[in-house]
Amino acid sequence: MPFFSVWWVIFVLREYIEGDGNELLYVHANRCKLVDSLWLFILSIINITILFLFYASLFSNMKYEYFRVLSVCILYFGIVYFLSFLTKSSTISLMTIILYTIAAVIIMDDGQFLFYYSNMEITQKMFINDYLPLLIGGIILTSFGVIINNKTLKFN
Repeated sequence: MPFFSVWWVIFVLREYIEGDGNELLYVHANRCKLVDSLWLFILSIINITILFLFYASLFSNMKYEYFRVLSVCILYFGIVYFLSFLTKSSTISLMTIILYTIAAVIIMDDGQFLFYYSNMEITQKMFINDYLPLLIGGIILTSFGVIINNKTLKFN
């Protein structure tokens, strides 16, 4: 789920950072691409929320699992948005997300810091200790991406 929450964001940002004549796309008044990216990300989160509402009706312990997935999705969004404008390459941001997902699955102990995959049932303490930093990291990376996006626009 976290990987596919940024799938369309990557492909939409690709046209703004790699496409031929991409500097012309920034002539329009809406030059910061955070809003465009957030709409796609929010649509993905709505799909995940619908799925988790169904899961929560079947299993009572799914509410913290939803917050785990949501915090990792926000981290993935931050990584994609930051790396897309830092490297001007959607391929690098896509490969980073793929490698991070593979590493998280390979290191699936009791949950490692910066890696989210775990077979354990999540508790409130586990969320605060392990997944809240991922959520905050995603917000910080998104903020850095916005700063880089706005600084790049000053020179175009």
